[in-house]
Amino acid sequence: MAVELGITNPLKPLFVPVVEQVATTVLASVQGLTTDEVVLLQLVTTPAPRENPLISSPDTGRWKGGSTADTRQRKNGGDKRGELGVLAVLRIGVRATTEIRARHLHAAVSSALASVRSPNTRFKKKLGVPKSVVSRRIERAAGSLLYGAQLSVTELSAVIGWPIGSPHVAGLPVGRTRQLPAGSAVPSVGRVVGTSNFPGAERPVAVAYCEATKHMHVLGPTGTGKTTLLANMAAVDMRQGYGVIVLESKGDLFHLAMNAVPRSRIKDTIVLDVNDTAYPVGFNILNSSTSHSAVDELSALITSIYGDNRGVYAPMLLYYGLHALAQTPGCTFIDLPTLLTPQSPEEAAWRDQLVRDVTSRDVRQFWQRYLNDSRKDQDRMATPVHNRIWQLAVRPEIRNIIGQSTSSFTFEDVLSSGKILLINLNGTRVGEMTASLTGTLLMNAIYSAVRMVRMKKPSFLYLDEFQDFVNLPVNAADLLAKTRSFGLGLVLAHQDLDQLSKVRGLEQAVLANARTKAVFQTSARDARTMQREFGRWVSEDDFLNLGAYEAIGRIATADGVSAPITFMANPPLKPTGYANAIRAASRTAYGRPIEQVEAEIEARRRMAGDTARPKPKLGPQKWEK
Repeated sequence: MAVELGITNPLKPLFVPVVEQVATTVLASVQGLTTDEVVLLQLVTTPAPRENPLISSPDTGRWKGGSTADTRQRKNGGDKRGELGVLAVLRIGVRATTEIRARHLHAAVSSALASVRSPNTRFKKKLGVPKSVVSRRIERAAGSLLYGAQLSVTELSAVIGWPIGSPHVAGLPVGRTRQLPAGSAVPSVGRVVGTSNFPGAERPVAVAYCEATKHMHVLGPTGTGKTTLLANMAAVDMRQGYGVIVLESKGDLFHLAMNAVPRSRIKDTIVLDVNDTAYPVGFNILNSSTSHSAVDELSALITSIYGDNRGVYAPMLLYYGLHALAQTPGCTFIDLPTLLTPQSPEEAAWRDQLVRDVTSRDVRQFWQRYLNDSRKDQDRMATPVHNRIWQLAVRPEIRNIIGQSTSSFTFEDVLSSGKILLINLNGTRVGEMTASLTGTLLMNAIYSAVRMVRMKKPSFLYLDEFQDFVNLPVNAADLLAKTRSFGLGLVLAHQDLDQLSKVRGLEQAVLANARTKAVFQTSARDARTMQREFGRWVSEDDFLNLGAYEAIGRIATADGVSAPITFMANPPLKPTGYANAIRAASRTAYGRPIEQVEAEIEARRRMAGDTARPKPKLGPQKWEK
């Protein structure tokens, strides 16, 4: 059914005590609709002139002009002429399965509009207008030669049924984020991050590559579109020929990035995946720490990761142990437990030989004193170190990577040559603590390498859940500043700001130094913090009401950081189909058969030239003449 409404006396005010209450009443009148029911309240308006409005009064049936109104009544508030307002025609359209249900729904809306009736005027159905005519007018949103109502701004705001004041009405969609345009300073080419969703100004949103080394911060819980954004950006970087390193412990970004590697860069790609236990890629952390200062940093790193105080012996043994292993060709980080506590006579002989061959006098004398202590004292001093690093030596997936004497690659080569390195530490398989510790060791190696090489063009490091990998013995702000100055741009992603509290000063460093930001729908606590970061252009509700794959961002530009914009992360890219070829090429160039790796680790802990000794025969023996 369809009806058209006017008001009995257009110049008299309706009773609108509180706009929000009336609007909520109108909204509530249409709640509880089923999937095949529709209720439409249509208001077609045109600006009302201040004087002599052309309104047909249903009561008088004649034109009402300004000359017939009582001037005193207008001054006392009994007349709406002279107020800002509109001429309007109201229509109600209802579609339901039965006529009775349609009348019921129409009556509910009419009752809501009746709540604003005053002693002098009220809404009333226009007579003589057939339902078919009203239906056609609804379809065309047609105006009228004779508008049946004049509404002030207050009256219009009340009866239009907009959700004013965040009313709680069943079926009412939650508030949405205000859409903010991308200004001309925001590039549309470069590393594309998404598409501006401002109506009428939809276009790509990008970060120019000359600004991309100023780092990017991506914040968003699971399911908001964060990982898709990271994978799409990494795909653009790879297609543009830049070096890309992906380091994560979940695997989602790792697989998306691998499926985005273009054909032209298959041979540039190294895959370090703890799931590949048949052909592990080797990375000897000590092999990359040949300088005295690098080994010092590695020792300080292990000590700082735990942040506890377990006496002087733990840091001392770490320091002298790593220096002794670094000075011994072929040794690796996982040989440290054996150096501290040999488990067999062969391992004890290997340790004695290693100590004798150490070139540093100070390091050699420390270990000679250690060997002169009783086994009980040695165990007492070594236990805290074992407690810190046992995961690396016990988990075969990690041991067979960092336990290889010769590294399959170096970060110096990856950065200087602009290669692609995809690292999956799979915390579900090896344990979150083990993945975090391994990732931190790799991150420390990256940080050491970036300070040693000259890159022809920038490279980019993608860290998903980055807080797990940056607990380094260097201030977080210094880390970001130095990597930027050496041409390594970081893309730092995580789920919430509370995660950053595990590393002192990390939150402040990231908020201050990551110049490009993208924030997906987030928590109330994070919304408050990010609202302060983004300024008065956005509210906390804007962050809370973002839709899936929608983000608020600020883009680093040549003119500084842009004003806040809203954009949609682009859909996941279609896989290139080269993932299997990439794995095969990486295995051939960088992997080693597991049998060789395990045999090397076992053989390394025996003295040179030492072979398995035959077991003596027990009991009386016959002497040979």
